[in-house]
Amino acid sequence: MTSSNSRHRVPVIIAILVFIAIIVILVIWKFSKPELTPDPPVAEGKGSNYWSNLIEGRPDDIPDLMKVKYKNLLEDRSRILSKQVVAGASLSQTDFRIRAVIDHGQTWQPGSTVTVAFLPVKDEITNPGPDSGQFIDKLRCKIEKLAIEWVDSPPHKANLKLSFRDAQGMFREWKEGESTHSAQIRIKIDTPEEFGSLTGKEAEDKLIIGKPSMKLKKIQKDLADPEWMRLIQHEFGHALGLWHDHQDPNGEFKAAIIVKTPDNYKENLRAGSYIPDDNGISPGAYLWFSEFPNNKSSTWVDEQVLALPPSGKCLQVSFDTKSIMRYYLPIFLFKPAEQGKFGSAKNYAISDLDKEAIRRFYPFEKEKVKKIAEFQNSFKMTISGK
Repeated sequence: MTSSNSRHRVPVIIAILVFIAIIVILVIWKFSKPELTPDPPVAEGKGSNYWSNLIEGRPDDIPDLMKVKYKNLLEDRSRILSKQVVAGASLSQTDFRIRAVIDHGQTWQPGSTVTVAFLPVKDEITNPGPDSGQFIDKLRCKIEKLAIEWVDSPPHKANLKLSFRDAQGMFREWKEGESTHSAQIRIKIDTPEEFGSLTGKEAEDKLIIGKPSMKLKKIQKDLADPEWMRLIQHEFGHALGLWHDHQDPNGEFKAAIIVKTPDNYKENLRAGSYIPDDNGISPGAYLWFSEFPNNKSSTWVDEQVLALPPSGKCLQVSFDTKSIMRYYLPIFLFKPAEQGKFGSAKNYAISDLDKEAIRRFYPFEKEKVKKIAEFQNSFKMTISGK
């Protein structure tokens, strides 16, 4: 009886072993395939959560009238530039040899104090739990610390102050629908929308009174999350007047990136993102940004990723691969000859060149402060027709 049972079990055991062997072979084959164009390395422990590739945009509720206004502003400044050499007329060439794209017509006045306020939000919404009563203050303190690093990080100390608190040391607050700006930068934290900020003094425009100038996606308890901290500092870079480092008015970046997907590309998705196909053909930026978690249109890519018009609005010299003001863009989105220049890992800290740019555009030297004021006033006078 025992011998008969053993004979019947042998084929079953063999079948199981064959099945296991096939599974092992398939797994080995799958993971031994060469990676044709790997992404740049991401620092260990960073960018592992669901928003690891999340990017941002301008707050969605900006009135259409304001969007038209700034489109016209770009065109006006382009005409100004055709009549004068901006760098030579206003600031020394040394002041502009900085790796940053800055909207110099929207920077704050050097030496000024820029006020920042938070829209009140219930702790229970942002961080449910027994310690919710203390969380909002911790959250605001963290945001304050991350923002101030831009202007007060020796030796890159800028002649500008960010003031989050009133005379009593309490965090300043604002209300939606208020009739006057209670602060120059108005933050809304508890929002399901993407991160976003207006650029510099855009936040003071009368068309957005009672509305946020910066939106920060709500988070849970982990205030040390590197991806969240990166996005906070990125948005405050915008609030100080910086554009994305890759929005190069000279068109160098746009010439290097693969914008449209080649016709011979064979769709290849991994973890929800498009990657090069088995023949090494890469998807274009339009296609790559269209998928989760970005879900962006080609129009958005044109406005937020690619080159700005060659105008006096933004002044930029060269590309800083370490800048926190650049989006993470995998190296396969660039032409092979340009990958070494433009491809890099995701950046989780304000770079030294970022800080140096802010220091130079908010100088302490009186002569430079005077020239910056003249530069800004020249735009205001031209636009107003004076």
